[in-house]
Amino acid sequence: MKHSRAPRTLLAAALAACAAGAAAETPPPAASQTAAGFAALDRNQAQAAVRAFAPGVAAGEARAIYGLGRTYLTLGGCAAGLSCPTEAKPLIRRAAQLGDPDAAYLVAMWAEHGALDEPVDLAVAASWYEKAGQGGNIGALIDLGLMCSRPGNGACDGKTARTAYATAGDLGNPFALYALGELYRRGELIPRDLPAAASAYARAAERGWASAHWRLGDAYAAGAGTDRDYGRAKAAYERALAQGEPGGAAGLANLYELGLGVPRDPAQALKLNYQVLLLGRRTDRLGDNYREPSVQALHRLSRMYAEGELLPKDADKARRLLRTAAAFGDTEAVRMTQADAEAGEADAQYELAELYNQGEGVPADPAQARKWWRAAGEQGQAQAALKLGLAYSSGDGGPEDLAQGYYWLLLAETLAKPDARRAIAGQRGALGQALTPAQKSQAEQAAKAWTAARKS
Repeated sequence: MKHSRAPRTLLAAALAACAAGAAAETPPPAASQTAAGFAALDRNQAQAAVRAFAPGVAAGEARAIYGLGRTYLTLGGCAAGLSCPTEAKPLIRRAAQLGDPDAAYLVAMWAEHGALDEPVDLAVAASWYEKAGQGGNIGALIDLGLMCSRPGNGACDGKTARTAYATAGDLGNPFALYALGELYRRGELIPRDLPAAASAYARAAERGWASAHWRLGDAYAAGAGTDRDYGRAKAAYERALAQGEPGGAAGLANLYELGLGVPRDPAQALKLNYQVLLLGRRTDRLGDNYREPSVQALHRLSRMYAEGELLPKDADKARRLLRTAAAFGDTEAVRMTQADAEAGEADAQYELAELYNQGEGVPADPAQARKWWRAAGEQGQAQAALKLGLAYSSGDGGPEDLAQGYYWLLLAETLAKPDARRAIAGQRGALGQALTPAQKSQAEQAAKAWTAARKS
């Protein structure tokens, strides 16, 4: 696939395809039947769709051939029964070859993801995505952009992603405009261009994309690619927050904390920082948007505890709160968690185990997770004891050892809060059925000894 294509070429083809459809005169009978076939397909009426598509298929009409393939793929209607991928695939591929953009989109997805027993071939996928995009398929343009944004994919690059996003954006898609802004802001796959990023965010925000309001607010607040304007930043953040975007709350918190364009109001900043965390996870196809604002909020709340601003001065709580940012990939917090774990702090050991278990901030490593759960559990950290017992029971992170699993679940049950003990007891009881009476007795005696030593 050529990557030197001018960015407007793909758009011109897509716009021409859309215009051709809008300017079409009264459709011929086969086309009318094809439209009826898609209506039947939407109503999940397989046999009616097959009959309606038949005239167009006989006439070699790409749209009807695609429709019949889609019917076979999603509803059945062939001799095989409910789903007929063997019959569907050659029809959809033929329709793609005849220029149907939706068929080309499906063929591209098969090639990218290895669906329906197709071999994964990203170069083939890129070619078909581009053909579908030239026919006005916005989904294909976005998927082309996403695929080409993955470093090292070997089939296409950031320039192709930029062209695909720009084309979909010019066709009115707000996510594509936001993704285009991210490409320009990050500057990892194409040269960094903050004015272009701000322009793309503004266009996406005009179409209501929440994350674009947040990034546009950041641009105004920092004067990044546009004139610094705290009033516009505040308005953009407020629109983002109104749509549940954590970045909007984080941006407003920064304005109120520092008094940028608004009277300084630490109490309002405190409220907004907590709101960032309460909004929870928000993701889109570019990744987890909650991570960056969550890290910002945790750092600010930690500082408030450390300095005693509006919150009781508490260095220990400040440190523990900052460690929470490790789960969001914050490198400073990961280092702090590792240092506190190695210094013997049980909660930090449990937190580090969870990072290894989830692959958050560190590479996933079940063996390391088991190691740190054990270190924390031996100090009486209830959650660590529970996780370690389950790990021994499943063999996750090391050899399976049901007797050890039973022992650690006994400790977890003893250490847990009263309202959690019943669930743990149920897990322990189920595991105990796989042990001999001698194994259970030995584990129970060891748990009693551990509990007695802990109390002494």
